[in-house]
Order: sequence, then structure tokens, then C-alpha cells
Amino acid sequence: MKVAVEIRDGVLVLSPRGRLDGRTTTSFERAAMACVRAPGGATRVVVNCAEVRYINCSGLWILLNLARELKGLGGEFALCECRAFVQEVFRVSGLDQILEILPTVEAAVKRVGPVRGGDPVRGEDP
Repeated sequence: MKVAVEIRDGVLVLSPRGRLDGRTTTSFERAAMACVRAPGGATRVVVNCAEVRYINCSGLWILLNLARELKGLGGEFALCECRAFVQEVFRVSGLDQILEILPTVEAAVKRVGPVRGGDPVRGEDP
């Protein structure tokens, strides 16, 4: 699995490509957690699902764990641009009621954006 990593307006945007299933979740989790757990790591994260073609319970579990990790750090997390199939998996599992899913990267970045006047990636006040 390939994961594009970028910073947009102080928010870490992860864009996995392909399938989020038992065979690929380890590489996605490794990339995501490395960005979060590194010294000075991100606490404001958006996962852009535009290129996720398939997701199963393994993929859902990793996204839920990432959201929990960020919450524990006082951070923010959102998903965006989910294809219809992926959106349906979130709906059927009930995770659409737990995880924030927005229609565009821009909306998600705005939603989880940095605390004004603080560190843009960590979201800390000065």
C-alpha cells in the first residue's frame, strides 16, 4: 500500500491508495503512527479516502485506533472523500456515528485545523 503524506494548513493529510484490509493495514498503520508518535509529531490528522478502493474490519480498526491515539494526545481526526462503497461500510458498521467524515479534504482540514496562535502541527497553545 502506498500512502501519500503532506501537510496542508498545518494539518497532516494521509492519503492511502488501494485496499485497507488485513494484507495492507500494517503498512498504513506504521506510516500513520510514525507521523503521530514521532517527537513533535502531528496531533491534527485527516485521512483522505479518495483512493481507497476497498476497506474491511481490519481497515476500520486501524482508523479507529488512529482516532483514539489522537484523542489521547488532545488531537483531532477526520476522514474525507470516501467513495460510496467505503462510506457504506462506515454506515453499516456504525462508525460514521463515531468518526467524522467530511466531503472534501478542504472541509476536513478546516475542521481539524490548528489551534490559532499555537503550533500548527501539534496544535499546542503558545
